[in-house]
Amino acid sequence: MEYPKNIDITELREKLNCRQEELGEVVGVGRQSIAKYEKGVTDIPLGTKKLLSLLYWKELGLPRTDVLEELRLNDYVIEPGAAYDPQTPREQYLHKELQEAKKREEIYQMTIRALQDRKPNE
Repeated sequence: MEYPKNIDITELREKLNCRQEELGEVVGVGRQSIAKYEKGVTDIPLGTKKLLSLLYWKELGLPRTDVLEELRLNDYVIEPGAAYDPQTPREQYLHKELQEAKKREEIYQMTIRALQDRKPNE
């Protein structure tokens, strides 16, 4: 995902209707840092740009597909209604373990039912 080279923090804050302190809390910096970004005294660090882009993509005019792709790269995201398809070896392993655990649970439940249905003399 291409992050905006220049994020107009003042414009973003106006769109969000928030104070410097509030925006600073969201991205983990102080009010003074936000003020410096607004005045151009300090460049916005890449990590802060990434966070702002992911949180406020709509206000910054970023394509939704780019944001979703970035999230998928950082942490496998499944959109509602999407089929789960394990991608990494770890995900494949965990998926297999989950399926086996479900089978064991079914066998356990069937055994319990069979024991409950059994007559005392059997």
